[in-house]
Amino acid sequence: MIRKAVIPAAGMGTRFLPATKSMPKEMLPIIDKPVIQFVVEEAILSGIEDIIIITGRGKRAIEDYFDILTPEIFDCIKETPPGKGNEIQLTDAIRMLIKEEGVYGYAFTGKRYDAGDKIGYVKAIIDFALEREALKGEIEGHLRERR
Repeated sequence: MIRKAVIPAAGMGTRFLPATKSMPKEMLPIIDKPVIQFVVEEAILSGIEDIIIITGRGKRAIEDYFDILTPEIFDCIKETPPGKGNEIQLTDAIRMLIKEEGVYGYAFTGKRYDAGDKIGYVKAIIDFALEREALKGEIEGHLRERR
């Protein structure tokens, strides 16, 4: 059974500028919870015991958030070293894991949101709002008005 997960969170968030100048895109909220918290919670619900979040320069908010909120769930948090670009560094990190322990993926069924894309982010907010009884009626009413 897979017990470790690597969550890449080192991107620059350029599609969400200027908002991501002051906050990592992984910390943007879906209603009242940062995007990355949904990822971590889903991993835990799937049986993951060790979570590694690969962050980049300027992503200290992610590390601080989890240090304060749930420090017991992390094996380690690593920051990518400065260099030519986070994509190359992330790929190198995955190659190292393949050699040391192996890397596995899982093709799942269900809903996937690309919260790094503006449309995907908005869809996630709407869908999660519709799952909450306190918000559902007003959101549905608003959507009906828009038609």
